[in-house]
Amino acid sequence: TLNTFNNHFDKILLATIEQFCNCDQSLFLAEGDRCICTPTYHVFDMYQCHQNGETIRSLCNSGKLSVSASVKDGVLTATVVNLSAVEDVQVHMEPLGGSFAGDAKVKLLGDGDLKAHNTFENPNRLVPVESTVQNFDGTLTLPKGAVAAITVPVT
Repeated sequence: TLNTFNNHFDKILLATIEQFCNCDQSLFLAEGDRCICTPTYHVFDMYQCHQNGETIRSLCNSGKLSVSASVKDGVLTATVVNLSAVEDVQVHMEPLGGSFAGDAKVKLLGDGDLKAHNTFENPNRLVPVESTVQNFDGTLTLPKGAVAAITVPVT
């Protein structure tokens, strides 16, 4: 996952995607005058919130998750991927040496249907769903195969 790149920022200066359009894992699908965004596009878009942030070490005691985190201007950004294809995973985040300070913004891509994809007939079948979690305590449930980008103020 893209978390690998974030967690090894000291070794990787630039990462790009090779397949831009009409390939496996491409960002876009085009046909004639129609063009749609793929779930891969949405994942890349969700990870932009790490740009210009200070990467912080993230520890995860579950082999079912991939995690990376960064801080910028007092806001923690965590991207979490549920690697399981068979079960939802309960996530509990805890900032060491600090605390969450308010509401979290959560972007969630995936609803547990691992075969879901965008088509020209249904171009928005798989798009990030945004929500606000009031007084975020670090706990959320990720559906199987889902990707989440969480931003929350920290002190």
